[in-house]
Amino acid sequence: MSAGPGFAPQAQGGHRVPLQAVRGPGGGLPTRQRRPALVAVAVLLIVAGALGALQLMSSTNKTFSVLVLTKSVPAGHVIEAADLAGTQLSGKVAYWPASDESAVIGKTASRDLVAGQLLTKSMMATTSVPDATHALVGLNLKAGQLPSAGLNDGDTVELVDVPGPDAAAPAPAPANQGQPSAAASGSLLVLATGTVYAITSSSSSSGAVLVTVLVPRAGSESLSVAASNGQVALLRVGS
Repeated sequence: MSAGPGFAPQAQGGHRVPLQAVRGPGGGLPTRQRRPALVAVAVLLIVAGALGALQLMSSTNKTFSVLVLTKSVPAGHVIEAADLAGTQLSGKVAYWPASDESAVIGKTASRDLVAGQLLTKSMMATTSVPDATHALVGLNLKAGQLPSAGLNDGDTVELVDVPGPDAAAPAPAPANQGQPSAAASGSLLVLATGTVYAITSSSSSSGAVLVTVLVPRAGSESLSVAASNGQVALLRVGS
């Protein structure tokens, strides 16, 4: 049955609802109420999501230059410029930036590092070398005073006194900090046992090798005196 004038379609149960009862105050039919605040929030969320995605893509595509080792180095090695190179990585990285290379040179490796390894600050020793119980002693060694097979940073070595025929042997170093007393072996005297800290070639034409060793402080003076007289030979031993 069709609705008569001024009446809405017949409701279930046969009752008619006058149109005036469902019209709004202005006479129009009711519509869904808009909420401008919710619309504004939705727009802001959409914009924020788009900006976040754009920033993420930008940071992922951005590259950074970081430091990488060009060769393997043992613990105790002093980092040199020749040990370092730069490589590019994308995204956020926690490695040592290549722009800060000067801060790495001269630092000491805290553990064995391999070629191609990216550097982080935790790989560098935080304590100074030498500490209060050790000393660094420089040796100018020629062929016959060091192994022909060569040396590496971190090698354990014995420094042996080899005085000339008319030279007096230095007094044995006292035992201290776990270092045994210098012991005579035939006509030879072990002045100290230590670790190779750095190796460089001499600038002279003699072909000498400059070796810096880290030794216990006790007895380092006697070793230094013998080294200045060219009366020290270096033996590489097992650690």
